[in-house]
Amino acid sequence: MPSHQLTPEALAKQAERKRKKAEALANPQAAPEPASLLKRDWIGPARAAVDDETRVLRFQTWNMLAQTLVRRELFPGSDCLKASAREPMTIAELTAHRADVLCLQEVDRLDKLLPPLHEAGYAHTYGAGPRKLHGCMILHRDALFDKIDERLVQYDQLSVGADEQPRIGIGRVTKNVALMVALRDRRDPSRGCVVATTHLFWHPAYTYERVRQVALLTREVRKFRQELKHDNWPCFVIGDFNFQPIDAGYALIRGATWTLQQELTIAKSRVVHVSVDPSIAQNVPAVTAANDDDEGEGGGGEQETDPDRIIVNCRLPLASDGLLTLDELRALAPPTPLRSVYDDFLREHRSTGGADRYRSSSLGEGMKEDDLGANEPRFTSYTHYWKAPLDYMFILDPEGDGSPTPTVQRVLRPLTAAEMEPGLPRRGVCASDHMSLAADIAL
Repeated sequence: MPSHQLTPEALAKQAERKRKKAEALANPQAAPEPASLLKRDWIGPARAAVDDETRVLRFQTWNMLAQTLVRRELFPGSDCLKASAREPMTIAELTAHRADVLCLQEVDRLDKLLPPLHEAGYAHTYGAGPRKLHGCMILHRDALFDKIDERLVQYDQLSVGADEQPRIGIGRVTKNVALMVALRDRRDPSRGCVVATTHLFWHPAYTYERVRQVALLTREVRKFRQELKHDNWPCFVIGDFNFQPIDAGYALIRGATWTLQQELTIAKSRVVHVSVDPSIAQNVPAVTAANDDDEGEGGGGEQETDPDRIIVNCRLPLASDGLLTLDELRALAPPTPLRSVYDDFLREHRSTGGADRYRSSSLGEGMKEDDLGANEPRFTSYTHYWKAPLDYMFILDPEGDGSPTPTVQRVLRPLTAAEMEPGLPRRGVCASDHMSLAADIAL
C-alpha cells in the first residue's frame, strides 16, 4: 500500500466527518443555538425609573466554572464542557441582564473574556491567590462609577488578632481570596458603594476554615470602608461562599446563634492539614497531599473513598498552631449582621411569582419558614454529584444617622431543579455548574 493512501479506518472517519458537515449544512437548526439561554423572569415590580435622589443599580454574581477545573468525570450530566461551547453562553450570561456591577468567581481565560466585556462598557478588577489559575473579578459600568480604590484579601496570610505578633490561625492552606473595590458615583461624588466578592474554601468538611474566612472577610470590608472615610456608603458582599443556610458560616454572617450541631461541625474540622505541617505526610505515607487548586466535586487530590466528604492528611491542633477557639471565632463575628438580598426579599414576597418554589426551606433540612436562610434559593449549584445553595448576595448597611438603607426592588428568578436536570453546565440553560443571581437595589 503506498504511504500516501489512507487506511480503511481513516477513510471511515473522513466519511463520517463529511456526513456530519453535510447534515449540519442541510439542517442548520438541528443543534441548539450555543449562545441561547433559558429565559429567567424577575420576581418583583419592574425596575423603577431613577430620579435625582435615588439610583437603582443592578448587581449580579456568578461562579463561572473555570475551564481549567473542568473534568468530564465531574459533570456526567453536562452536554457543553468544551471552551468553544461554553464561551458564547458565558458572554451571553454576563451581558444579557445588563448588570451595573458583576461579581465573578472562578474566572480564567481573560484573553477571551475581557474584550467583549470592555466593548460593552465594563471596567474590570481581577485578583487571584498565589499560583492560582483562576480568580475573582469585579466588573462595573465605567460610565456610572469611578473606582477610587481596590484591595485583594488573601485569607491564608491574614492575622486573626490585633497583637503585634501575627497569629494566622489557619489549619489548611487554601489560596482563597476576596476582592474589594470602592466605587464612587460619577454623577454625585459624595455617593458610592463598596463591593466585595469572594470564593471561600470548597471542601464541605472544612467548616472551620470557611467560618474563619467569612469572619475575616466582614472584618476587612468594614476596615476598608473605614479607611476610605465613607462609612455612609453601603457594602455589598457577594459571591460563592461554599456554605449552606444551615451552616455555621451562614449563621455567623447573619448574626444567628450557633446551634450545638454547628459548634460540633466546627470542632471536628478544627485540624492541621499537611499543607500547613508537611511532616504529617511522613507519618501517613499511604496518603497523597492535596492539590489545593482543585475546586468542588472530586477535587482535592486526596486518596480516599469520598474526598468531598471527609478530612484526611491531618492531625489535631496544638496550642502553638494558633487555631481559634469557638469563643474567638464568635468574637470575630460582624457587630452588625449582614442582610441577605434573596432571603429577605423572597420572605417578603412569598406569594409573588411563585416564589415559594425557589426557597431553600423546601429542602427539608429542618428549617422553619421564618428561619434565617429559609428563603435563599433552593439551589445555586446543580450537578450530578452536588446540589446546594452556595452563592449569596449580602448587604452591610451604611453607618451613621441619616444614611439611607439600600432597598431591594426585585430579584432574578432562580432556576428550578427541573430546568437544570440532569445537571449543569447545560446547553441552552447555563454555561457553569452554578446559576447566576441578580437583583435591582435602590440606593
